[in-house]
Amino acid sequence: MAEPPTSAVDAAFWEAVEREDFGSFGIDAGQPLSAALPALAAWRRMRQEQSVIDGWRYRLGWAPIPGVSEEAVLTGTWLLVVEPGGGADDLMGAMRTAGAEVRMVTVAEAAEFAEAAEPETVQAMSGVVSLLPVEETVLLLQTLRTTAPLWCVTRGAVSVVDGDVVDPDQAGLWGLGRVIGLEHPDRWGGLIDLPPAVDEGVGAWLCRVLSGGTGEDQVAVRATGAWGARLTRVTPAADTSAEWRGRGTALVTGGTGALGGHVARWLAGAGVERIVLASRRGAEAPGVAELVAGLETLGVVVSVVGCDVADRGEVAALVAGIADLRTVVHTAGVLDDGVLESLTSERIREVMRVKVAGARNLDELTRGRDLDAFVLFSSAAGTLGNAGQASYAAANAVLDGLAQRRRAEGLVATSLAWGAWADSGMGAAQRQLPGMPPELAIAALQQSLVADETTMMIADVKWSSFGSRFTAVRPSPLLSELLTVATPPMEPVEEFATRLRGMSPIERDRAVLGLVRTHVAAVLGHAKPASVDPARTFQEVGFDSLTAVELRNRLATATGVAFPASVIFDYPTTAALADHVRAQLVPGETEGDATSVLDELNRLEAVLSDLSPSDLAGAEVAAKIKSLLSHWGAATNRDIELDSATDEEMFDLLGKEFGIS
Repeated sequence: MAEPPTSAVDAAFWEAVEREDFGSFGIDAGQPLSAALPALAAWRRMRQEQSVIDGWRYRLGWAPIPGVSEEAVLTGTWLLVVEPGGGADDLMGAMRTAGAEVRMVTVAEAAEFAEAAEPETVQAMSGVVSLLPVEETVLLLQTLRTTAPLWCVTRGAVSVVDGDVVDPDQAGLWGLGRVIGLEHPDRWGGLIDLPPAVDEGVGAWLCRVLSGGTGEDQVAVRATGAWGARLTRVTPAADTSAEWRGRGTALVTGGTGALGGHVARWLAGAGVERIVLASRRGAEAPGVAELVAGLETLGVVVSVVGCDVADRGEVAALVAGIADLRTVVHTAGVLDDGVLESLTSERIREVMRVKVAGARNLDELTRGRDLDAFVLFSSAAGTLGNAGQASYAAANAVLDGLAQRRRAEGLVATSLAWGAWADSGMGAAQRQLPGMPPELAIAALQQSLVADETTMMIADVKWSSFGSRFTAVRPSPLLSELLTVATPPMEPVEEFATRLRGMSPIERDRAVLGLVRTHVAAVLGHAKPASVDPARTFQEVGFDSLTAVELRNRLATATGVAFPASVIFDYPTTAALADHVRAQLVPGETEGDATSVLDELNRLEAVLSDLSPSDLAGAEVAAKIKSLLSHWGAATNRDIELDSATDEEMFDLLGKEFGIS
């Protein structure tokens, strides 16, 4: 987000003071100034905090896509991937009408096709349309090695207008798809949600999106038209003084964790009389005694229960034992980060088990209760996507879909897609976002309940940095209303390659090393490429499998060369990676050429270009080069007198000897 608009708060403050409108601060006009100052300070602090919260609130909405007069045209071979026994004759008919050659296959058949066909045939495919659930979509991505765009098609996965009944399982694919777009931007087409019936108009819209004619990659098609997903800010409420008040008993799953503790303390002050804290470890969880003692001092009765919320039987017994249950807050969850290539069905199911199965059990087993609130703790990963968190993003998107379905059925529900919380477990879920102070996050929670929101993203996002990284290798229509400053375009791949071929070896090494350093610096959040030491390993400077994916994507976009996700492990330093990139861009040069003395000197020159002789490191380098040149001069009977040269003079001599500027 932008810097908190405290200037507006200050302007309102001083305007009220100048008008002597002390009533707006809750101060009697006759009070002496000394008595009024604390109230004035409290008012200003409250308004500043509210200004910060207002900047965290976002909603996923929809913008109508203008109609296109000409018919959509699809060319080449398309795979339409369905589950065994499933079918999609309506989609296949629409695609064939648009000109595509369509082959309907299962995942297994798609894998067989990829193995049996010539690599050129697989690569020449025009596109892949998947109607698979989450696990099978990941398997398809892992087995079908093609650069043809992958489109995930769902039916009833998203709510375009209030009242739409959402299928939560289908909604999970949207969380997964957003991560695929970040990890594999070169292989990603997008997400398309269709109505149950695909008539001629819906089919035409489907093919229009598949052809790329709309420029959208998250689209909901309905009988009346098509809409593109847009994340927008929520307009601040005119009155934020209202408070949500609870009653009876509140059940908090994941209640002994950091998030559950924050929620329980808020509920204790919000009017509930009893709180049940449920977690798998129950009373054996660390810090439980201190948490319970603190809650009891607030006047509530506290129970700690060991319960696996993914086990329907255990949840049924838990709910049956709470006679006056009025509030449910589901914070339980588990993380299992990993890039898409590393995910297995077992890993995906475990993340889904706690987050999704727990939410389903609570939904189904409390439907006969008169609840005041049913709150699901979701994650911004499901709304935005987050590299390395495909299963987590999918699970949280299911929670958002579950809340929308409950609303459509007349039940209370609020799903909040959180960014990082400071000093709590949720911080690990969105590592690229600043941590929000828990007290302000809780204030945002209670305001969402007062406003009776169904779904909302609450996150501290600095769009100037996050947005540029998010869209570095692929534009994002989803964020188009939030990113006011466009990311500077990269140099076209063809122009960069042509420019390299016209350079001398020294210039070429410098240009490629500069390119790699620029992208390494961007991934690490450094302001200048010169801060990247080409000789240090990527592990030393803080790279992991997730940042490796981002660097891979950046370099692939900048160079047009396909790199594996393991590229930084295969070439562990910036210098080594630059050698590899150069060899890919200039086919006549092999990586083995870099072992020659001249190429080693060229690489040294590229590194020295950012080093000043006045730096401490520069002085050490100068001394080393003096020694090397003295030995080289003696060995070749060259008269190179460096003993009395200053560092600056030594650099000048070096340039004269080797043509290094």
